[in-house]
Amino acid sequence: MKENNLINLIFSFIFLIKIIKSESPPKWEWEPPALLEMPEDSSVDLHCPARGRPSPIIRWSFNAIPFYELSDDYNRRIQLNEGRLLRINYLQRDLDTGLYQCNATNIGGYLASSTYLNVLAFAPRFRHSSQRVWKVLRDSSVDLNCDVEAAPIAEVHWVDANDTNILPVPGKLEIFSNNTLRLHSLSSSDDGFYYCNVSNKYGLNRAMNRLEVFIPTFFAEIPQPSRITLDANSPNSDNLELRCKAISDNRLSIDYIWTKNGRPILNKNDENKIEIITEEDGTSILRLKHLSGHHTGRLECSAVTEVDVKSAAIDLFVRDVPERPELMRVDCSSGRHALLVWKKPSININGLPLTAFIVEARTEQNSENWEKVFEEYLGGEEETATGPRILHKTAIPLRPWANYTFRLIAINSHGSSQPSQPMPSPLECSSPPDVPFQNPLGVIAAGNEPDNLIISWQPLPRDRWNAPGLRYLVRYRRLDLKDGDWNEFIVEDPSANQTIIREQPTFRPYHVQVRAINSLGFSVLEPPIVEGWSGEDVPTESPKNLHLAEHHNYSFVTIEWEHLENSSIRGHFRGYRVNLYLF
Repeated sequence: MKENNLINLIFSFIFLIKIIKSESPPKWEWEPPALLEMPEDSSVDLHCPARGRPSPIIRWSFNAIPFYELSDDYNRRIQLNEGRLLRINYLQRDLDTGLYQCNATNIGGYLASSTYLNVLAFAPRFRHSSQRVWKVLRDSSVDLNCDVEAAPIAEVHWVDANDTNILPVPGKLEIFSNNTLRLHSLSSSDDGFYYCNVSNKYGLNRAMNRLEVFIPTFFAEIPQPSRITLDANSPNSDNLELRCKAISDNRLSIDYIWTKNGRPILNKNDENKIEIITEEDGTSILRLKHLSGHHTGRLECSAVTEVDVKSAAIDLFVRDVPERPELMRVDCSSGRHALLVWKKPSININGLPLTAFIVEARTEQNSENWEKVFEEYLGGEEETATGPRILHKTAIPLRPWANYTFRLIAINSHGSSQPSQPMPSPLECSSPPDVPFQNPLGVIAAGNEPDNLIISWQPLPRDRWNAPGLRYLVRYRRLDLKDGDWNEFIVEDPSANQTIIREQPTFRPYHVQVRAINSLGFSVLEPPIVEGWSGEDVPTESPKNLHLAEHHNYSFVTIEWEHLENSSIRGHFRGYRVNLYLF
């Protein structure tokens, strides 16, 4: 018995859960609008899009009065789809304007919404000016619109100057459902007035349309030839004159506008290299002086009237040097190389292909001179996976302990561009110091007095110091001594080019070295050993045993003597001098 009671309790609980799960309060399928405006005499649909489980019961009220309490006059209000739709026909401002409320209720709860219906009632009025002038060209078409708002909706009629109704004419005249009047193949006979009459029970209105038909503008003279090619800085590029003349309807005036690539050309701009004048007969003349690549482009003359525009153009091509390239980025973070990224000139002003890029650099130590550090040759238009190559880059080696500035030059068959403009951020690269990479060149050891030895060299240029504190280690030793030791000393002046070692024996052979040192240490390379001699002196003796060896004839004899020892010559032997005395 207890088991049966337990089973019944479980089934009752499950049944209760199913009942609870099968119920849900009303919800909106979409939110009804808070405001609706409709013209009088029209119809309107008000929605109460509620759903729930079970389906909710929907009740409507007007200004808080339930529909079932309203008088029979409200039978124009029809409820459809179990009240989810309320349709009101033949709207009247005084009777139907107000707040409409719907209430959706089921066992799970209720939901309510309110929509204010504003029934409009007013005389016709235009959304545009009621007096308009239409200026159009012969043989064209025109749409005369009649955009009116009214409540109730207005009746619209098109009439002519005699107040006669205008009726459609196939191929010539159309009247569309939006009340637009379209006229085709216009001629001077279509000149005149066209009226749009509108009315409803609250009043009437009229819009006047004045139609004027004009003869199209045409050219009597245009710029010629259609394509002109010149070389910059040539006699032919000193002056170019383009002429333009148009004829229009005599009721219209003509304004001439000259453009290059679609942009207006201003009179007497570009340092007076451009001039626009008008002759007495109305011809417009464009004069270009000292043409350069900047003048390359499509030059167009437009004759502008109140109703039309006629244009004639030529293509001007001035072969010139390229525009400046743009240096995009300089990255010196490695300290040993500068990564330069640049792109081609944004505009190829004359169409000539670029042939090369040149990167130039200068340092603080040599700020007056730009040095070419890289050159890239272009063999035609380079393609990448995404199209023509725009960006270029290269790595430039940096010398230590220097502040670099870079610039870029583009080259084509006509010459070199102006250098790239400075970037917003500095183009300088500062490289870290290092030991010298080289030693002085041109080392010479030679005395100029019997007791000295002069060691001379070419000082290292400032941009080769690699660090502050440059000086020179000078070493020398005698070669005529069996165990000659090296002697060395420091020359502190980095601009020094020689040193004199005194109290040396006359004309002795030496080995010498000159090595660069800076604050970070010795140069990376061992300097070469150079051989030289101390200063010379006069020989200590003359040749001995001078005698006549043979008498050949009255003009030729042979004399002989003994050679001297090298130790007595005391210098580089240059020869013997023989003096002849006549008796």
